[in-house]
Amino acid sequence: MLVNMSTEYDLIPPNIENGQQTQLLQLDMQNRASPWWGASLLENYWVELAWALQESRDALKSKWLYQISKGSINLMPQPDRRPFDSINFFETRCHFVFKSNPNETAGILADEKDSHRDMAKWLDNDGLPDIWDYVDKYGKSFYSTVLADLGQGKGPSLLLPEYEDLLQEYTKIITGQGKMNAAVGPADASYRDSRNREGMGRLEITPSKFTASTCARCLK
Repeated sequence: MLVNMSTEYDLIPPNIENGQQTQLLQLDMQNRASPWWGASLLENYWVELAWALQESRDALKSKWLYQISKGSINLMPQPDRRPFDSINFFETRCHFVFKSNPNETAGILADEKDSHRDMAKWLDNDGLPDIWDYVDKYGKSFYSTVLADLGQGKGPSLLLPEYEDLLQEYTKIITGQGKMNAAVGPADASYRDSRNREGMGRLEITPSKFTASTCARCLK
């Protein structure tokens, strides 16, 4: 049986734009703690990544006299080939568009065709934005949250009990204050500081259930 599924995640905090953003359904820290932590990771690292990109744009303009205007990063998880806690868990493609001034023809910074696509190679490239640690954390947060929201309980995932040490590492800087005037949450403290809080549930992912009905018609 083939199942076609789609879902939508809007990562804009509610105090930006019109306040009508979507979010994960049933944010319940007691009965659905894993998705609750996933939502916290997504908001935190979306804000951290946006902040890091802005800081990097300013640094590149100061050093190389150009500023990135837009770009894209593609992350392809490799769960069967690479450890989840590795910076190279994702196979990575990227390109960025830059200009030195508004009247100049845009240039492109991109990974070379058929090049080695480990994220670690970007860490030491001072001609690209210095954002890769945040890209890695944001990517793993998104990967884990989507799997949890879909009820996929097989690892790797930040939101499973066997990965709680890594979840602690990812949440140790969560303060609930955010950056760039953006609110984050719902978590306002690290995983270990929060797990014994009254009403906080344990990490677990409930498998999704699909109900199918069959209609049979007998023709004589």
